[in-house]
Amino acid sequence: MTLHPLRLPLLAATILLFAGACTTAPTASRRDAEPDAQAADPLLATAGVPHARVREAFVTPLTPQDNVDSPALWRDASGRAVLLATAKGTDRLLRYDGDSGAAAGVIGGAGAAAGRFARPN
Repeated sequence: MTLHPLRLPLLAATILLFAGACTTAPTASRRDAEPDAQAADPLLATAGVPHARVREAFVTPLTPQDNVDSPALWRDASGRAVLLATAKGTDRLLRYDGDSGAAAGVIGGAGAAAGRFARPN
């Protein structure tokens, strides 16, 4: 399978986003140790793909029992950023404030009725 050259930066940004979501909250010393935001990524630089590193804006609460996957971000009717992610382990959707990462509730639960889920994705 080949990847369209314009999609490679999007793929790289998505991988960085997911990698950041899988870590614990950054400490001051860890932030200081991070490479410069403009530093080149070796794989993308070798491929000649223009890119920039993006620091994580926030880290959501750690909930390993949820088996979080498939995040989606959009703006609601009032313009606020909302982040949803599937919780495969607990059969629900998790809602977060899209600007701070603070937990903002859950949607659904296990079941087959409307609004219920079985390992959502």
